[in-house]
Amino acid sequence: MGSSESGNFSEHGGPRANAHMIFIPTELYLGLTKKQAALEIGKSAAVLDCLNESLFNEGYITQEDYETLRAQYHRKLIDIVKAKRDARLETPQTLEDLRRKEKLVKVQKTFVMAIEQFETMPLKSKQYLARKAEEVKDLVPEARVFLKKIGVLNEES
Repeated sequence: MGSSESGNFSEHGGPRANAHMIFIPTELYLGLTKKQAALEIGKSAAVLDCLNESLFNEGYITQEDYETLRAQYHRKLIDIVKAKRDARLETPQTLEDLRRKEKLVKVQKTFVMAIEQFETMPLKSKQYLARKAEEVKDLVPEARVFLKKIGVLNEES
């Protein structure tokens, strides 16, 4: 059910750590199909958006998590496909560009894991990552999310 966009990474960085196959009753499946068409989103996004809505309405997740996930799951499928296609077409011009891009991907993964493990992270780790996040906040969106989470940036930033 999860995708690389869903943020499902195991402690070792592998995707689909929380993937679960489920059988959906016909009535729910038809509702999901209607939601997919109405929002122009993928099947996994429709399922995860329903789960996100329900968990928020029942008080099991924070408003911040709800809003972040809602924005992610409401991305139109065509926009996701175009972005992936454009990313494939953008080939680095030099070896230095390739290394810079690889480093940004690594930094991005670091902040994804830091956000997921924020509640259990030692204070020194948060302080270290806050300094790193300041350096890359304009290049790595997850760094901005981390800074918001620790209260360095406000919601408008």
